[in-house]
Amino acid sequence: MCKYLFILMIWASHLVATTFAPMSIKEQILSSQGVVQGEVVAINTVEDSDYGIVTKVFLRADRWMGPKVSNGHLELFFPGGEFGDEGRLVAGAPKFEVGEKVVVFTTKHNEKNWVYNLGLGKFSLKKVGQNQIMVNQVFPQVPNVGQMPLDKFLRLATRLKGKKLKERFKDKYERTVEKQAKIAPLSKRSRSLASVSDAGPNVAEKTNPMWLVFLFGLLGIAVRLSGRRNNK
Repeated sequence: MCKYLFILMIWASHLVATTFAPMSIKEQILSSQGVVQGEVVAINTVEDSDYGIVTKVFLRADRWMGPKVSNGHLELFFPGGEFGDEGRLVAGAPKFEVGEKVVVFTTKHNEKNWVYNLGLGKFSLKKVGQNQIMVNQVFPQVPNVGQMPLDKFLRLATRLKGKKLKERFKDKYERTVEKQAKIAPLSKRSRSLASVSDAGPNVAEKTNPMWLVFLFGLLGIAVRLSGRRNNK
């Protein structure tokens, strides 16, 4: 069942316009299989035998829960991209940049980790004063849907999933750089949380088809039910 739902999700994402209904961060924590916080190291487009042209994002993982991380790194996939002379445009696909610090919800299928909910499941980390804020590319200015302080998110994910996120070991140099960044004086006044935005679509110009998010929800529920049956 999970396989067919996943295939349907890929097919639907290829057909629909870039339109999403709001789905809270709490709901995404509960319905996704995992979450990872890290930095984008590389982005490549490959051809998948089942889903055609897909994009592979290579992350250096700092914290994670759910996906298996090897040597501090993780591969994430999402449909679409340019492969050779061919291209596949998937409306609503997440946007990544090399060097970008992100938080991404994940789901696993055919031994690969996929970005859950496409652009809705991908958040950029923005520095606002002394805090790091998660900002979504689809709903960048909607609290609890498109924005949340990182420390609040980590506490929420730990509480809802009943386990702590694993952390990558950081060497002395990395810890020193992070410490200096925290104590460095601010060069300008911090913006308020509500003013943080991203270069995402204009929400006011969108419709909100609930069926697409409902489809993602069904996938998450099916995966969780399947895991329970396997545990029995």
